[in-house]
Amino acid sequence: MNDTHRPKNHLKTGLVAAGVVAAMAISGAALAGGGHRGGGGPGFGFMRMIRHLDLTEEQEVKAVRLRHQMKEERKAGKADREAMMKTVATELRKPTPDAAKLHGLADTMMARMSQMTHSTIDKFLELHKTFTPEQREKLGKGIERRAERKERRGRRARGKE
Repeated sequence: MNDTHRPKNHLKTGLVAAGVVAAMAISGAALAGGGHRGGGGPGFGFMRMIRHLDLTEEQEVKAVRLRHQMKEERKAGKADREAMMKTVATELRKPTPDAAKLHGLADTMMARMSQMTHSTIDKFLELHKTFTPEQREKLGKGIERRAERKERRGRRARGKE
């Protein structure tokens, strides 16, 4: 009876491990700047959108500083991400990977992603304070257009358009 469950357990472990690796790879890629079209990690979509806001010189300086700060934060976490991925690889070479260790690594990666995202929002809001009402309106419309395009692409990919 134990033998009949063994293949299922290995399959289940393999699927869980593959999911962990996929999630960590996606998170790592996003943090490293390759998580989405155009790269850059959290906040860089906003940074691309503000190019169309006719920024003042002061706003441009703030935007450049923000972009550099975000880049430095990503660089600072690179060694940790690489070490985590080595640990994942080591675990997945084992016949029975340590699920608790993999879950812990995933939790750590997600917590760092959340921290970086919140930090980016706070920095961006400092720049946002300097925007005119017209710039805020243009930014809002740009975000809505981007969301609509993303939704259309999703519907096309699912064959619903």
